[in-house]
Amino acid sequence: MERSAGGVVFRWRGRALEFLVLRNLHGYWGFPKGHLNDGEAEEAAALREVMEETGLKSLRIVPNFKYRIRYKFKLEDGSPSAKEVAFYLMECTGDCGKVVISEEHSGYDWLTFPEAYRRVSYGNARGVLAAAYTRILVPYGLVRE
Repeated sequence: MERSAGGVVFRWRGRALEFLVLRNLHGYWGFPKGHLNDGEAEEAAALREVMEETGLKSLRIVPNFKYRIRYKFKLEDGSPSAKEVAFYLMECTGDCGKVVISEEHSGYDWLTFPEAYRRVSYGNARGVLAAAYTRILVPYGLVRE
């Protein structure tokens, strides 16, 4: 099973809460994520991947949130594989308008929760988003393994 880590990034614009969603090269919308390097902790990998895929540097990992998803997919040669992704919640605390997406993506958008929920392509990613939204609204936190 492949292991990856990523982040659900949010920002406050005045009183409005917005989430960052990325469009991959196949046209699907989701969140930044990527493989763990050898010996790398999930949280460190999540932060690194989000920074690499968005160009954002001022990120704060929100405590007491980790949401793990598992799914199956096909490799380029058509053989089956499985992936497990640990998502962390990250607040953009600096210049959030300076998003510079990586070559893995073709677009991005900052959206309110209802807009992001409709835009995100996969059900498991919508589950991550809903849990992240709940964590922001519920200060004591949520950990789902």
